[in-house]
Amino acid sequence: MNAMPAATRPRQPTPAETTRWLVQLRWLAVAGQVVALMVSGIALELRLPWAPLLTILFITSFTNHFIANASRPVVPIIADTILLTVMLYFTGGADNPFVCFYLLFVALAAMMTSPRGLTGVVVLCAAGFLFISLRAIPFSGPPEMVKDGHLTAQVHRIGSALALGTTAGFIALFVHRLHVALVRRESALVDAERRAAHTERFEGLATLSAGIAHELGTPLGTIAIVSKDLERALERVAADPATLEDARLIRSEVDRCTAILGRLDRETTQGTGAAFVEVRTGQVGDLLLDRLTAGIAARVQFRDLAGDRKLDLTLDPVLQSLVVLVENACEADPSGRPVEVEIEVAGGEVVFRVIDHGKGMTEAQRRRAGEPYFTTKSHAGTGLGLFLVRTLTQRLGGSVELHPRANGGTCAVLILPVLLSTSPSGS
Repeated sequence: MNAMPAATRPRQPTPAETTRWLVQLRWLAVAGQVVALMVSGIALELRLPWAPLLTILFITSFTNHFIANASRPVVPIIADTILLTVMLYFTGGADNPFVCFYLLFVALAAMMTSPRGLTGVVVLCAAGFLFISLRAIPFSGPPEMVKDGHLTAQVHRIGSALALGTTAGFIALFVHRLHVALVRRESALVDAERRAAHTERFEGLATLSAGIAHELGTPLGTIAIVSKDLERALERVAADPATLEDARLIRSEVDRCTAILGRLDRETTQGTGAAFVEVRTGQVGDLLLDRLTAGIAARVQFRDLAGDRKLDLTLDPVLQSLVVLVENACEADPSGRPVEVEIEVAGGEVVFRVIDHGKGMTEAQRRRAGEPYFTTKSHAGTGLGLFLVRTLTQRLGGSVELHPRANGGTCAVLILPVLLSTSPSGS
């Protein structure tokens, strides 16, 4: 398979987007630090150096406004590691249960930065832990909470449980966020590959069909001229009626082959690069009738269920798709009964319904409908018409569905995204 077109590749999160995720975690960390300080200073009555601790919280909050658009996520991680080291220095050093927060920064660096950045964060965390192990301000507080500058065993166990739970919660939150982004990216990648393969298949068929039409066009044109001359010559000499009828049959079949090749070329090479056009829903019916032959147009009953809404629509491929669906509906019901075409706007989508009163399709036929060269027509069918419709609608972000009708026949539903006007169409 060829490389995926750039326009269909799923966009990966940029470093700036990843950094903004980190900013959200930093705000949660600030909230957690505030709660931890309140519990330590008020509930446990520990004597804390409030000035430097509140300064660290202010720096974290203040810098959050500047690092949201940073191109390198490792920068805020390094900054937070340094701020954590300073905070631990003022709150017991390595004896502080929240020293396990170093592991949080290592985990974030492993998921968000390059190997070089990860190495730098690991070294910085190790250096910070070594520093607070050698030099730190010991705890100070009531004897039941602090003994010889260290937290009592019971308080330390409670603090360790809280610190471990907080660290695990932060890591789980961020890993889950990245996992969801990864799943969405993989889903977008699969969808983009499917669309690219479908487009490549369509382009191959279009090239093949155009080549066939070109190669057979000249000999069929020659046969048509010769058969016409032959028919006239037989008429002049009053040839046997059976022989004259055979000549006419030859010319008729040549015309039929020429028409098939023309439709084959037209169905696979037009309508793939149209722009949005402002149009009212009521005008779509008139534009559609202009593209149909007189016999088919006479059978179409168009209903505007949208109330003559104004919208921006990729008009050419939409009309081309509707022409195919209407022609298929007429061929599915040779009795000459009307073919109903409805247009409706729902939310940000425009819905077309083409309804016929033929004998309908079997479930197996509906599943295969839209496959190249699969057709339910008894003659003159290539199966490329509905394939073209599906291809065009997928390129436009829409879909086409075939539904059976209770009283017989088929309802073809064409759904496309649309830009709607906020003002009434008559204004």
